[in-house]
Amino acid sequence: MDGRLLWRILLLFALLWLAEPLEWRRGNCAFWKENTPCICSGTLNGRSTTVTWSQDRHVRLEQLRRQYINCTVVYGSLELTHIEVDTNNATGELDFDSVDLSFLQNIEEITGYLLIYSNAVEAIALPRLKVVWGDEKFEGAGVQIINNANLRFVSMPSFRSLETGTFNVSGNPHLCHFRDRVAFEEILGHDLNERLSIEDRPANLRFLPNFHFCDAEPPTNCSDDCGDHCWGPKEDECQIVYRSICPTRCDSGMCFMQNGETKCCDRSCAGGCYGEGKRECTACANFLQDDECVDQCNGLTKYDRIKGITVEHDRKRYTYDRYCVEKCPEETLIQGDHCVVHCSPGYSHDPEKNTRECEKCDGVCPKKCTLDKPLDALWFQNPENRDCTVIDGFLQIMTHVFGNHSDNDMRAIPALTDEDLATLQSVKVITEFVYISSGDNSPHDLSFLKNLEVIEGRRLLNQRHALVVASNTNLRELQLQKLRWIRKGDVLVNGNEWLCFADSVPLEEVLRVNGSVKVANNRDPRHCEERGLVCAASCEPRLGCWGEGPSMCVACRHFKKHGECVGHCPIEGFYTNSTARECLACHEQCEACSGPGDTGCLRCRNASMRVGERTRCVAECPKSHYRSGAICLPCAESCYENGCTGPGAFAGAGGCNLCKYAFRLDNVTAQFQCIMALEDPLEVCRDNNLTNYYLSGGASLADQYVCERCNSECLSCRQFGDLVEKSECHCRHFELRSNVASEKTRCVSDCGPGSRIEVNRTMERAGVCRRCHQLCDQKRSCSGPFEADCDACEFAGVEDAYGTLKCLPECPPELPYPDEGVCREVDPRWEEQKRRQAMYLWIAAILVATVLVCGVLGYYAKKNRRLYKQELEANPPSIPPQDPFDPSDEPNMSRLIIIPGENLTRFSEKLGEGAFGVVFKGYLYPKGKSSGKVPVAIKYLKTITHDGSAEKEMLEEAGLMASMHHKHLLKIAGICLVDGVSIVTPYRIYGCLLEFLRKHQKNLFARDLLLYCYQIADAMEYLHQNKMVHRDLAARNVLVKRPNYVEVTDFGLAKMLKKDEESVEVSGKVAPKWLALECFEKKAFNEQTDVWAFGVTCWEVLTKGCVPYKNMSVDAMRSFLEDGNRLETPNNVSQQLYSLLLLCWLTHPKTRPSFSQLKTKLEEFCRQPNRYLKDVSPKDVAQSARDMQRILESYNDSFVVGASDDEPIIDPNFYGASSFDDSPQGTPPSPSKPLLPRTGRLRSSGSTRYDTDPVYKGRPGALRVGIDDGNYMTPISCCQKGATNFYTPVIVDETGRTELSPAYYNEPATSGDAKPLYENAPEETHSYENAEMRTVSNPSYVTDPVSQKETTL
Repeated sequence: MDGRLLWRILLLFALLWLAEPLEWRRGNCAFWKENTPCICSGTLNGRSTTVTWSQDRHVRLEQLRRQYINCTVVYGSLELTHIEVDTNNATGELDFDSVDLSFLQNIEEITGYLLIYSNAVEAIALPRLKVVWGDEKFEGAGVQIINNANLRFVSMPSFRSLETGTFNVSGNPHLCHFRDRVAFEEILGHDLNERLSIEDRPANLRFLPNFHFCDAEPPTNCSDDCGDHCWGPKEDECQIVYRSICPTRCDSGMCFMQNGETKCCDRSCAGGCYGEGKRECTACANFLQDDECVDQCNGLTKYDRIKGITVEHDRKRYTYDRYCVEKCPEETLIQGDHCVVHCSPGYSHDPEKNTRECEKCDGVCPKKCTLDKPLDALWFQNPENRDCTVIDGFLQIMTHVFGNHSDNDMRAIPALTDEDLATLQSVKVITEFVYISSGDNSPHDLSFLKNLEVIEGRRLLNQRHALVVASNTNLRELQLQKLRWIRKGDVLVNGNEWLCFADSVPLEEVLRVNGSVKVANNRDPRHCEERGLVCAASCEPRLGCWGEGPSMCVACRHFKKHGECVGHCPIEGFYTNSTARECLACHEQCEACSGPGDTGCLRCRNASMRVGERTRCVAECPKSHYRSGAICLPCAESCYENGCTGPGAFAGAGGCNLCKYAFRLDNVTAQFQCIMALEDPLEVCRDNNLTNYYLSGGASLADQYVCERCNSECLSCRQFGDLVEKSECHCRHFELRSNVASEKTRCVSDCGPGSRIEVNRTMERAGVCRRCHQLCDQKRSCSGPFEADCDACEFAGVEDAYGTLKCLPECPPELPYPDEGVCREVDPRWEEQKRRQAMYLWIAAILVATVLVCGVLGYYAKKNRRLYKQELEANPPSIPPQDPFDPSDEPNMSRLIIIPGENLTRFSEKLGEGAFGVVFKGYLYPKGKSSGKVPVAIKYLKTITHDGSAEKEMLEEAGLMASMHHKHLLKIAGICLVDGVSIVTPYRIYGCLLEFLRKHQKNLFARDLLLYCYQIADAMEYLHQNKMVHRDLAARNVLVKRPNYVEVTDFGLAKMLKKDEESVEVSGKVAPKWLALECFEKKAFNEQTDVWAFGVTCWEVLTKGCVPYKNMSVDAMRSFLEDGNRLETPNNVSQQLYSLLLLCWLTHPKTRPSFSQLKTKLEEFCRQPNRYLKDVSPKDVAQSARDMQRILESYNDSFVVGASDDEPIIDPNFYGASSFDDSPQGTPPSPSKPLLPRTGRLRSSGSTRYDTDPVYKGRPGALRVGIDDGNYMTPISCCQKGATNFYTPVIVDETGRTELSPAYYNEPATSGDAKPLYENAPEETHSYENAEMRTVSNPSYVTDPVSQKETTL
C-alpha cells in the first residue's frame, strides 16, 4: 500500500467521524432572515480531490445537503463534483434513484460559477436557478458542465442568464437536450458565439465527447406546453424565452408577455422580468433593496436639502454583494455602509472589539496574508507570506503536504517542513477556521501557532467547525497557550492517540466558544499521569494547561514571569502587575521602577526626558534635546535636526548648534535667529513675515538659507542695495530715474532737490522721480527734462519775453551779471540795497497799525463774551419739537461724507475697545486745522480682514446712520478711509441712558422718565416708517445728548427691509433678555420684535436702570415667558402705564401696537406724568431745577470745553454739509461771541422741562432748543467717568459677522450693599434695587466676565 492511498484512508475515517453527530447542526442557511435572501457560502475546490476523493458517497452527499438546504443565494460558487450512485445488488446496474439532490431546489442565484464535474448521476435539477453572475470563474467559465459520463438531464427551467463568463459543455455523451432543445441565445444574449463552447472534445481521453450517443438514441422531445425549447421532456422543464421575442425598441433587450402583448423589461433588471417596473425583475442588474431593483443602496446617511447637511437615513441599508441589507452577515466585516470580506488597505478590524468594523490603522496596519486553500510549501515560497499577523482565510493542514506531491495541474510541490511551519509563529488572528488532520506525518505539537489569539470563524469547516484537530498520530501537546477566543463555531479535538493535556482545559470557558466543544478519543489521561505528563504545580488547577512545564499554563496560580508561572516576583529588576498577576521586567534605562516602559522608572540610570505629561528615561539625550544636569530639555523647534546647547532659537552657545534657516538680525553683525519653513524652503522668509528680506545662500551658522534685510527703501528685494534693476528692489516710496544712461534707477524716500515727481505715489504703488537737466540747480526742482524746465539754474540762465528761464553753461556778454542763476544786465547787489531800505519803512508802519487794531478788537471781544454768557443763562434748553414727519422741517441729506485724514486728530485715550474694534476721542476740523474743531468719537477697526468683510460691515453701518435723519437718532459726521474704514460721530458727554439713569436716579422724576420713553418711540416710529429694523433696542443703546434729550444709536445690528418684506432673518449672537418670544424659535426680526424690545427698554427706564429677568438663565427666562409670565409691575407705575407695556409683550406679534400708537399714548402720558408715574419724593420746581443743575455740574470734560480760548470748539451744526444734527436751533451762535462759557450754569424761564405741555407739537410760541453752547456742550466740573464708554465699536470676526462680546448681554454683578431705588417703598413690596453702578453703556467694552447663561441664544 503506497503512502498516497494510506492518507486517503485516514482522511476517510476522519470524515466518517465528523459525519456522526448530524443532529448538532440543522441544514438551515447560515445567515437566513425572514423576508431577505437566504445566503450560504459556496466553495472553491475546482476539480480537486483533496477533500472529496474516495469518500463514502453518503458522507459526501450529506455534506452537500447540510451546506445547501434552504439556500436561495450561493455566495460564491456551486461545485457539484464526484457524486457517486449505488449499485443494484440484484442487477448489478447503477441505481440512479439512490441519490437525492432535492436540497438544491431552492437555489435561485449563484454569485460565482456553476461547476458540474465528474458525477455518476443521471440528472441534476436546479428548478429555481435564475441567474449565474460569474463573479468568480472556473477557467474563464461561468457555467462548466464537463466529464459526466451518465448525465442525461441538467434541468434548469428558471435559468435565464449567465451574466459574465463562458458556458462550457464538454465530455457529456448523453446530454442530448443541450444540443437539440436549449436556446443558448436566451441565456447568453447577443454575444452567443463568443461565450458558448459546446462542441469541444474533452481534454481527458477517458471520457467520450459531447452528445456521442445522441444520434443512436430516440430523438429528444419537449412537452407540448414547452414549444421547441426545453431542458428535458417533462412539463415543468420548459425553457423561458424572453430575449428573442423582444422588438428592437426595447433598450434592455428583455421582454415579457402580458395579455398576448410583448412589453419591455426595465433596464435595471437582469435575466428578464415578470412585469413592468423595478419590482418585477427576475434579478437586479445592480442592487436589490426591499424587493425593488435600485442603482445603489440607501447607505447610512442621506442629504437633507433644507438643513444643507447629511443626516442619518431613516431606512439604513448596507451594500452586500448585490443586495441592500439592514445588517451585514456575520461572516463579513463592515466598512462604512458596505459589507466587505476584507478591509481596504490602511484599515483593519480588531477581533477583540467584536464590532467587525474596519477602522483606520493607527500607524502601520497588522500584516494580512491571504490563505484560501489547503496549506502547502508553495504558499511559503511567496515572500509576501512572511511575518503575517493575520491570516485572512483558513488554515488547513493535511497529511499529504508533508511529502512531495503534485496538484491538479500536475505541478510538483515540495514537502512541507518544520521551518515552513515556524514562519506561522507571528500569526495572531485567523479569520475563518483551523483544520489540522495530518495522520502519521503530524508534528509533535502545534507550537507554530503559539501566538495565535483569535479564531474568528467567519467561515466554518463544513458550515460547523472553527477548530478541528483530528487524527494526528504524533501529536503530543497542543501548545496553544495564547489562544483566548473562538468567536464562532464548534471545537473538535478527537482521535489524537498520543495527545495529553487537552482534557485538562475547560475549552468552553477558556476560549469563550460560541458553539459546542468535543474532546474525545485522545490519550487516556490516566496514562498521561503515569508518565508524569501533568500540568505544572504553578498552574491554576481548575484551568489546566496546554502542555508540559510552567510556560504552558492557561493561567498561573500566583504570578507569571517571562511567560512562565512562578510563586512570587523577584525583588530586583521587576515590578508586579497585580491585576494581571504578572512579574514584568523594568526597562533597561530604569534603576528602579513601578510600571512598564521607560516612563515607569522611579530612578533613571542615565538621563530623564519629558515627553508630554510623562518622564522617560533615556541612555543619552537625543539630538532634539540638550542636557541640563541629568535632564534632557527640548531644543527650539527651529533648530531642526542640528541639535542645540541651550533653549535659545539663535545660532551659537545656549541655542542651536546650526540653523537650517535663519535671518540675520542686522547687516553688520553675524548674529542669526533660527526660523521655520512651513512647506517650500524658498518661501521661508515669507512664512516668517519677513517681507522686506531677501533669500541668500547659507552662512557659517546657517546651512541652507539666510533671510537678509533689504535696504530700508525697499519693500522687497532679491539682494542687498537700493538699485531697482540689480537688486530687484520694489521701492517703498519713489523710484529715482536719471536722464543719463550710466546712472541706474534707485529707490529713495522722496524726490528731493535736483529731481521732480513724474508719477505720484499711491497706496498701491511707488511714485516715480526724474532727475532734472544737468544745467538745472541741483538744490532746486524742475518741471520737465529740458534746460528750459528748471526752477533755477546751476550756472547761468536767461529769461525770455514770457518769463521762461533757460539755463546756460555761462552768462552771455549782454547780460554779464549772474544773480542766483539768472543773468542780469544790472548788478543785483545795488538793487537789493534799495529794496531793503524800503522794506524796513513798511514793516514799521504795519507794526503800529497792528497794535492799534488788536487793542480795539480785544476790547469788543471781552464785552461780547460777557453779553453772550448772560444770554445763555437766560435761555436754557427747552423740549425739542415732537413732530418728525413734517417734510419741511429738515432736509434729508442722505449722503455719506468722506473726511480727509488731515482733518481728523485722534487722541491716544480710548473710549472703548473690543475684540476687533476700538474707539478714540478726537477732533474734526471741518475747514482745515486753521479753523475751529469739533469734538468727535472715531471708531477704528483693529485689524483688516483679507476678504474685506470687516470694512463692509463698517460701511453698511455708516450707510444706515447716514440715511436716517431724525432728531432722536445719533447722526454721523462722516467716514474716513485712511488706514481702513473709520466712522466719525458726535461726542456725547452724558453717556448712555442706562448709565445716566443709574447715576442720577434720585434727580430724575416722572416727567423725565416718560419723556425719554416718548423720544425713543418717536425715533423708532421713524425707523419703521423707513423700513428699518433695529434688532438691538435697549437702554444701553440710547445716548443722552442733554439731560432731557436722548438719541437712539448702535446700528451695528440694524437691517433694512427689502420691498414687500415683512421681516428679516439673521444669524449670529443676540441679546436674549430683549428678544420677543417668537425669536427663540426663529431669528426673524420685524417691527413687532422691536416693539417687544421697546417694552423692555421702557421697563428699564421706569425702574431707573434695573436689570430685566435678573439672575435668570436663558432657558429659565424662556420657560418663564412661555408660561405666560412677564416682567412684574414696578411699584411706581400706574395700571394704565403697565398695561401699555403688557401690550408690547403680547404673545401674538400682530396684536402688539405700532410705534405710532405707542408714541401717541406716551404723548398723552407726558402731558400728565404724575397721573401715570408716581414720584417717591415729590419736589417743587425750584428743587427740581437745583437737581438738574447738579446733574449738569457733575460732568466736566476739557476735551469738550477746549484747552484754551485760542482753540474754540465749533458747534457741529454750523459747518455746512457735514452737519450731523438736525435738531432746531434755539439761539444761533454769533461769530463775535465765544461758543462756550467757562463757568456758570444754565437758567431759562422759557425751558419746557417743567412746561404743562412738554411735548412739542408745533404750537405758536414754543421754543425749540438746538445744539448750542448751552445745550450740546454744557460746562461741567468734576470727573469724566460717564464719558468713556458710550460708543459702540464696529467689531467683526474673520467671517465678517458682527461679534458681540459676552458682556453684551448686560448681566452686571449684584451688590449686597445696593440701596433701593425708591427709598419710601414699603418693605413687603418689591423695590427695584439699582446696585449695578458699573459702566455698561457700551457692552462691547465691559471686561468683567459674564456667566455663560447670559451670552447667546
